[in-house]
Amino acid sequence: MDRVEVPLRQLVTRHVPVQEVSGVLSESMVKIWQALPKYQEKGQFLAFCKKIALRTCYDFWRGYYRNTEVQEADLTKASRTFENWLESRDKESWLEGQRLMELRSVLDAAMSDMCPEDRMVLQMVYLEQRSAMEAAEVMGISWANVKVRLFRARKRLKMRLIKMGVRSL
Repeated sequence: MDRVEVPLRQLVTRHVPVQEVSGVLSESMVKIWQALPKYQEKGQFLAFCKKIALRTCYDFWRGYYRNTEVQEADLTKASRTFENWLESRDKESWLEGQRLMELRSVLDAAMSDMCPEDRMVLQMVYLEQRSAMEAAEVMGISWANVKVRLFRARKRLKMRLIKMGVRSL
């Protein structure tokens, strides 16, 4: 299990907040341990473990969004910051510090009502810059399903951003 912990920690770190990584990673390890009798030696063990960890990340977001209330004041401040960034198009000045975190909070708030699968596919393809084929492999779904999810998720994200008051897209 030691040889899979580092790749799994990297995977979980990309998909859950930093303060939740150790808990989700521990839960993933328990689920992997429980699933070992079902493991068939036809594939790579690391891929088997990554699928379980990714599904544990889904479970985390499902639980998180069931219990989360978003403050309207936080969204309006963050949406103004996002609008400013879209208008300026100066990415270099926004790669540092607080403003990038504010943009991420706007994106997280906009993605809050999405199902975990749509959220993950958007993160993998657009934020992590993975190919649709690679996202399909990691998620255990077809390439066509990834493309359909991306199309629908982008549409939902755009509508959510408009509802939040972000006008410039």
